[in-house]
Amino acid sequence: MSTDTPNKPPEEDISEISTETEHDRSPQSEPEEIEVHIDPQQSTPQARAAHRSGPSREQLIDTINKLRDEAKASRERMLRIAADADNLRKRVLKERRDIEKFSQENLLRDLLIPLDNLERTLAHIPGEDQNPALKSLAEGIDMVLQQFWSVLSSHHLNKVDASKGEMFDPNLHEAINRKETNEFPSGTILSVMQRGYQLHDRLLRPAMVEVACSTDTPGEPQKACSDPDQTSLDEFPSAGEE
Repeated sequence: MSTDTPNKPPEEDISEISTETEHDRSPQSEPEEIEVHIDPQQSTPQARAAHRSGPSREQLIDTINKLRDEAKASRERMLRIAADADNLRKRVLKERRDIEKFSQENLLRDLLIPLDNLERTLAHIPGEDQNPALKSLAEGIDMVLQQFWSVLSSHHLNKVDASKGEMFDPNLHEAINRKETNEFPSGTILSVMQRGYQLHDRLLRPAMVEVACSTDTPGEPQKACSDPDQTSLDEFPSAGEE
């Protein structure tokens, strides 16, 4: 059994081997050239030393002072903002408390009218009358008044102090009549026409009173009682004054 092999000249085989070897030895790509530009002014030793040393001492001090001033201004601005916020919070809380305290002011003021009528009715029932019906009526009205007052007191409604012999206080009382007398000093309450009331520390209704006025004021006779329609008693001393 014989095998047929192609017959090539030896010169062709050597030529192919030589070509393949040269192709394998050729470089894949050539390296790129990088250009570096050097500033002649920075190439000196002095320039390089100045570049490495950084900013001067004076520049650093100026920068620190500037940053310190900015921090101080920012802190003051922050404190002002915090103070404004705290004042706003307090004002809102006060307004909220006032709304809660006086939210029923108009209702309580309207309830004073039937309260006055009940007190007048009870005052006009004769106490010496032995009529059982009138006696039971007086007891019933008094019981209703006590319940009424219990409810109003729970809502912080208080009576204004006004009684005979006390001094007139324009902050709590309103003079609806003056009476000439020498028995009491000028500005003394002689009688209470209508009771006054306070809601917490706010005057809901002043007490209607009759006030004494002296007729022998030295140098100015009858000045205190010259105008019966005037209800302001600014010339009279307030409570606590002498």
